[in-house]
Amino acid sequence: NVQGFYPGTDILKQLKAESYIGVPLLDVSGKQIGAISLVNTTPIRNIKTYEAILNVYAVRVVDELNRARHLSESAKYKNMINAASDLICIVNQDYIYEYVNNSYLDFYKKKEAEVIDHTVAELHGDDFDECFKSNLDKCLHGESVSFHITKAECDLHISYTPYRSVDEAVIGVVVVARDLTEYTKTLNELARSREYLDKVIRLSPDIICVSSLNDDLIKEVNAGFCNASGWSREEAIGKTTIEL
Repeated sequence: NVQGFYPGTDILKQLKAESYIGVPLLDVSGKQIGAISLVNTTPIRNIKTYEAILNVYAVRVVDELNRARHLSESAKYKNMINAASDLICIVNQDYIYEYVNNSYLDFYKKKEAEVIDHTVAELHGDDFDECFKSNLDKCLHGESVSFHITKAECDLHISYTPYRSVDEAVIGVVVVARDLTEYTKTLNELARSREYLDKVIRLSPDIICVSSLNDDLIKEVNAGFCNASGWSREEAIGKTTIEL
């Protein structure tokens, strides 16, 4: 008389349910995450048999739920990594690529099939022994490594982190590389601009004094200023115009 126990449950009326048996779905910590049940239109006689069957199915259902959850989480993390601007990949103990993100493929102008299951040496050629192998070996022995590579107008900061199994054994390397090419170019251009400006200031016949808006401290003076004021460059820099 399951409908008598739950008179407000429409689904039991629709199923014309007479009997019900259910067992909880438990995760690895013992926390209940759901239930699996059997509903019948006649009384259930062999309760112990059905309960044993449901307990077997409950284990399989929990496994499937966990697998689906892990797949969903893996897809989410993969999408996050693929959206990252950093170059990210995983290399196994044989220096073979197991995973690369979109930024990595775009930077090297490769398709996924041209990188996955191929070695680092195949992608980088002679640079493998010169730039990568020794650092990969250090990481495969459990050491985190960071280094810088500048080649052919390419500027990369690379970090290697040990990739570990569930039992903490190192089974590969997580590679995160940041493309600093444009940043380095900008810094170099700023340095050249500063050098050019310094030359203009020093060689100009005009009297030039550069001071800070915040504290009025003199940052730079040229020969025209020194000749007109009688102060040397060393005496002037770091003082305010009022002090002079």
